[in-house]
Amino acid sequence: MPGVQDSGEVIPEVKKMLSIMQGEMTRGEIQEKLGLKDEKCLEHHPENAMVMTKYAGLMMEKKEFQKAEILFKKAINIQDIPNAYYGLALLYRMAGQLEAARQVLETFFTSTANIKGLEGSPIHQETKNLYRELSTALGIQKQSH
Repeated sequence: MPGVQDSGEVIPEVKKMLSIMQGEMTRGEIQEKLGLKDEKCLEHHPENAMVMTKYAGLMMEKKEFQKAEILFKKAINIQDIPNAYYGLALLYRMAGQLEAARQVLETFFTSTANIKGLEGSPIHQETKNLYRELSTALGIQKQSH
C-alpha cells in the first residue's frame, strides 16, 4: 500500500477519533504521559500498542500523517488494537486511498472477531460506519459488516 503524505488539513473525524481513543485519559494526560513535547514518549513504552496508537492519533492532529501511519502499523503488528485499525483506515481515507482503507477494516473485522465486548463499543460502531461509507464510495453493493 502506498504511504500517505503530510498535509495541512485536519478533518473533524480526526478529532472524533481522538475523543473515542482517549476514553480513560484526557488529551493533556496523554501528552504528559507520552512526553509529547520532547518526542521521546515511546522510549518508556516502546512495545505498548495502546500508547503507540494514542500517540499516532496525536500525530494526526498535528498533521504529521506519515508518522501517524508508521505508528498505527506498528501498533497493529504488536496487538490488535481496534483504535489503531480505525485510525489507519481513517488516515487512508483522508489520503484518498479508499480501497486501502477498506482493506484495513476488513482485516480489523477478521482479526478482532473474538474480542469480547467489542461489538457494542463506540469504536466498533464508528468502524462499521466508516466501512459502509467506504463501500458505498467504491460502489460495492454487498457489505458484510
